[in-house]
Amino acid sequence: MKTQWFQILAALSAEDLHGLGVVRAVLDQTGGELRLWPATLYSSLEDLAEAGLIRELPDEELPEGVSAQRRYYAITDEGRRSLADEARRMQSMAGMVLERLG
Repeated sequence: MKTQWFQILAALSAEDLHGLGVVRAVLDQTGGELRLWPATLYSSLEDLAEAGLIRELPDEELPEGVSAQRRYYAITDEGRRSLADEARRMQSMAGMVLERLG
């Protein structure tokens, strides 16, 4: 899984977010190491939606008091499964490397 996909899914696993909210969450959860520029962000969001891992919220599902001009995204059940699978894979790989390093 692409790093930016993993980080976007991780951000959306906590709450539904609009694009700028995703950017801020990813910056926060990576300690500023990963910055999602608009082209990367929106192409990733589109790809994740096409893969069924996230969905854009329709107006009637937007959080109360937010503008319908902002596009909000939510992780799907399939997205949660994929995120968990990737996290387990990463954990296993990290464990193997740490074991080899002693």
